[in-house]
Amino acid sequence: MSIADGYKFIHQAFYNNDSSFFTLPDQQELAFMAKYLEKEADKASLLNNMIDSSGQIIRMTGRVKDLGTKSMTLLTHNVKAEADSVFNPEKYDTKITGSSILFTKGTTYLISNLYESIVVAIIMITFFMALLFRSIRMILITIVPNLLSIIITAGVMGYFNIPIKISTALVFSITFGIAVDSAIHILARYRQELHTSNNNLEHSILKALNETAPGIIYTAIILFFGFSVFLLSDFGGTQALGLLIMITLLLAAFANLLILPSIIMALRKYLVKVDFQATEDDIDFE
Repeated sequence: MSIADGYKFIHQAFYNNDSSFFTLPDQQELAFMAKYLEKEADKASLLNNMIDSSGQIIRMTGRVKDLGTKSMTLLTHNVKAEADSVFNPEKYDTKITGSSILFTKGTTYLISNLYESIVVAIIMITFFMALLFRSIRMILITIVPNLLSIIITAGVMGYFNIPIKISTALVFSITFGIAVDSAIHILARYRQELHTSNNNLEHSILKALNETAPGIIYTAIILFFGFSVFLLSDFGGTQALGLLIMITLLLAAFANLLILPSIIMALRKYLVKVDFQATEDDIDFE
């Protein structure tokens, strides 16, 4: 809608809303309609939303459906190019504004910060893992299973065409912190048992799982049903957030209880020898 449409609506309203008068008024008709278009001290003009007080800035308004960030960005560039082809850039300054543009830019900014936040989270967790275990191998063992659950969730989002937006972008940061917490419980208990079991790795990892698995499972179940409340929302973004967090938490629990111990067992020679200064002859494999 532009100022031309505004004059057409006013022209139609002046003739008792006769649709046949949805045209631009001529000069004679404007003389009769002038009193309806004049500004008053306590009443805004009908055209205030389309033209400024100086008559130098006009606004053209249109509506567009939710096309997604990529399509909306392309559409914005196309509209800007079309505007510049109609209004000479040397004489006119055209700008594309509106809530859709702000939302698109906000989503783009959010996605770029999502990648940065994940990288920062991995770096910080790696730092604290280094202080706790003092071993690069143990750091990798902690990070890999939990990154796997996030990658699978991202694959689910791609398969079902769930876009990354303000609501769904929170999934990765929330679930990664919860998943790593479970891994730390297992590895801390594993290390404690290894020192008290004469470096018996198999016994230590089984003992660690016996001690920590119930708590991890209970926590995963509680969080699963806790976030399931989001599914009752009428807002699609909230529903997607709850569903994705539920899926990721189950995947993270599965990874920490099955994949994490499997990796430790597969690398047991390197882990025990490097981390605890023991040789293969010192270990009693039952």
